[in-house]
Amino acid sequence: MTHRIRLRKPWSRNGQTVDVPDIEERDTSERDISKQDHADDVAKINDAQDVRSAEQAVVYSRRFNAPFPTQSERFDDHGRTSPRIEIELMGWTGRLVDLRLNDHVLEIPNPESKSNSGIRVDATQWIKAHNVLRIELQNEDNQSPPRLEQSVSLCIHDDE
Repeated sequence: MTHRIRLRKPWSRNGQTVDVPDIEERDTSERDISKQDHADDVAKINDAQDVRSAEQAVVYSRRFNAPFPTQSERFDDHGRTSPRIEIELMGWTGRLVDLRLNDHVLEIPNPESKSNSGIRVDATQWIKAHNVLRIELQNEDNQSPPRLEQSVSLCIHDDE
């Protein structure tokens, strides 16, 4: 049986807190604001998008605790081992250049994978009680900023 744990917030992108999927929405809700306030809000959003479109590389990071016993506790009272765990990235813009778990470089199965193909990487042996996942994306076309556009999950395979 496979269990999926989606790594929701808090994520960090180049030191700033973001959500994943990392899709900025323009907030044009119907608020009672003056025309100048609205123009200021739109200018701030456009400035932020201009900065993001100029980004050549972004680094996402996310801390999480182990969803099962760590390496030193791999066997239970019945001699069964802890489940296998994979990191699943479902979609991104740009080129995936680095994937690390606790400073260990994880092998990207197909380094030329495009954003909508998704990947899974075995991370069982690198899981600790407390973990840091790091994902680096680079800009490919100088038009779309690199970003995680879909979910990142831990897939836990409990093969009993």
